[in-house]
Amino acid sequence: MALMKVMTILVLLVSVSSNLAQSNNGGHIWILVSETGLEFAKDYLIKKVITTTLPLQLPDIENKVKIPLIGKVRMGLSNIQIDAVDVQSSKIKTAKDGIVLSVLGATANLSMDWSYTYRASFFEISDHGDASVEVKGMDLRITATLVNDNGSLKIVSRENDCTVENIDIHINGGASWLYQGVVDAFQKMIISTVEKTVSIKIVEKMKRLDSFLQSLPKQRKIDDSAAVNLTFTGNPVLGNSSVEVDINGLFMPKGDDIKVSGSHSSSFFGGVKRMVTISVEEEVFNSATLVYFNAKVMHLVIGETKNGSILSTSDWKLILPELYKHYPDNKMVLNMSVTSPPAVKITENGIDATIQLEIAIDVQDSGEVLSVARISSVC
Repeated sequence: MALMKVMTILVLLVSVSSNLAQSNNGGHIWILVSETGLEFAKDYLIKKVITTTLPLQLPDIENKVKIPLIGKVRMGLSNIQIDAVDVQSSKIKTAKDGIVLSVLGATANLSMDWSYTYRASFFEISDHGDASVEVKGMDLRITATLVNDNGSLKIVSRENDCTVENIDIHINGGASWLYQGVVDAFQKMIISTVEKTVSIKIVEKMKRLDSFLQSLPKQRKIDDSAAVNLTFTGNPVLGNSSVEVDINGLFMPKGDDIKVSGSHSSSFFGGVKRMVTISVEEEVFNSATLVYFNAKVMHLVIGETKNGSILSTSDWKLILPELYKHYPDNKMVLNMSVTSPPAVKITENGIDATIQLEIAIDVQDSGEVLSVARISSVC
């Protein structure tokens, strides 16, 4: 099965048209996220943050405000939460400091409960109700960069800023003087609380994303014979509206690195503007063939035909008439083995794979198994 798996992969690779590329960070697989890919990632992250954050609870607010003709009134806002956020415009770009994500002119809807208490010498007046707030002109700016941390990616936050232009407060219930009192007492405090809470939540999301990136496996088991080294090599490279990351990418026997030859790399997605371009060096394919060859699994035994019947010399009488002449209608078995690690070579015209194959023909005759022929070929 392993021989068939490797041979199938190599045959498929030969049919892939490729462009030459070169990795600079020591990795053998490199991934380039284009401007289109960054836009897709930006839209996905914004949508994901909104859906997983809302409703967002804000801390309660209390304040004393002086009301004309009444005096000082103690007011409080509780159960404040952001129920909805609408993002109309957003941008992402790469800069010297890192990746810059901006949200411009967003709006948000808040709900809250209000209450007030007025105490005089001989009496006390209190009331309560609910209110809604429309946040306008909310801008976010996040700057972060990616660095290599012992083979994993780490997010380093450079800037995190949230500003709100203004808010509209709608009071349900209460006396006529209440609206202006709430505006005077809480407008700036609500804006400040929204800005601070949103900034804190963004930091939390950034930390979760950083934890996710650092939890990515550094190797992935393929089967009992091989695993792939998935450690990142070097720091990500920020280009003109693009990000490139390099991965080791070599196959490993039982978790151990191996040495392979080869210097060229192949880009499998080129010529068309795509979100992600993946380039794979020939060392990756050669490491795979070397691992499976050393594991002694690159062999195949064939004793049946495609329809499930026993393989017989009669099936080969047109190809090897002498075999049929000496052993007519005898059961036979084909033992196919690769005699050296298949070599993969990448050129400007595509991918070439050289496989040295030996086929041993065994025939059952009078209860004995006889090795009657060996065929060597280079595919």
